[in-house]
Amino acid sequence: MSVRSVGYTAPFPQETYLTRLSALPGCSLFLGPSSDCEWLTGAPRLANDPGFDADPGVAMTACFIGPRGVVFSVGHSQWALEAGSVMALWAVHEFAGGDAAEHFRQVAEMAGWIEGPVYVAPATEFRQVELLRRAFPASELRVADFVTPLRSLKSEAEIDLLRKAARLTAGAIRDACGELRNGISRLDLLAAVERQLLAAGVDRVVYGPDIWAIGPAISVDWSSPATLYADPVLIPPCSVSLDVGVSFRGYRADVGRTIFIGGVPPRSAEALDTLREARRVGVAALRPGRRAEEVDAITRSLIVERGFGAGFWIPSGHGIGLEIHEAPILRAGDRTVFQAGNVVNFELAIWQDGVAGAFAEDTVVIRDDGPEWLIDDGDQPVVVE
Repeated sequence: MSVRSVGYTAPFPQETYLTRLSALPGCSLFLGPSSDCEWLTGAPRLANDPGFDADPGVAMTACFIGPRGVVFSVGHSQWALEAGSVMALWAVHEFAGGDAAEHFRQVAEMAGWIEGPVYVAPATEFRQVELLRRAFPASELRVADFVTPLRSLKSEAEIDLLRKAARLTAGAIRDACGELRNGISRLDLLAAVERQLLAAGVDRVVYGPDIWAIGPAISVDWSSPATLYADPVLIPPCSVSLDVGVSFRGYRADVGRTIFIGGVPPRSAEALDTLREARRVGVAALRPGRRAEEVDAITRSLIVERGFGAGFWIPSGHGIGLEIHEAPILRAGDRTVFQAGNVVNFELAIWQDGVAGAFAEDTVVIRDDGPEWLIDDGDQPVVVE
């Protein structure tokens, strides 16, 4: 096996991760999304390794907890922790292939794991479950339905990182808008935003940036594959919805803003006023004891009443943390009951091609005494003359 240094520092002290691991009921082997294992152990996901270019969103991680430390396998690689480490120095042992069940048994031996219950995330694929059955035929398989609720309750240290990430992102967007001018193209705008984000100190851009632009002479739809290869000039007057996600010390920011270029289209101004009122009503409902679907229904009904329902076809928001999109999702059918310490991105958009465009997305912490915006001016548009 070849060994190379990753050079990643976990964002919190070792005691934080020992506390999280102790919350797992009798768990010594856990198979789940790699972000779950990063939250539990401080071990970096492949998404944090610039040398790994595969899609990390599909990676599942086997995390072995034993007397010699924590050893875990992600995709084709093992992330190994030396016992007694301060969770700052990691090594990746490249796995050359072979029998996957035997590989799991070897990893378990590295950790000093004594065969016991095996916990699998609810969404674990059948082939992965069968692999664990073959590797550890004497072990009982249990559903690990306790990790997502634990992750959704953010500590104050996590909230501080989310706040810093959001403020860096919002500030970079404002700085980028200062570079805008009539005649700018889509790709020029995106390049200015990314340049300012990196200058602000975020670790990297993990989503977008991209735009939805609506005006009498312009239509740019970021959900269309054709947009990836197009570089239209943003012909004024138009409303531009900008969405961008970044990583900062492993935690995410997801920020959305409305930019008016060359004037304010009247219907887009009405749409933004509607979003402001919907934000006020919807966020007021983000309190302990409310269900995610209830908040979405309250928000959505106001937008429908104002005549913009056809343009609001996304959920009202989502959880955020180590991933941009975490549970819960603010949409019909999500019956998650909010608790103090939940953090959600409240995301409202009205996109009606040829009619109006408006967008506002910011992060909210649910508190016992009422919701707390990490940034509170997200519904204020940037106007570029």
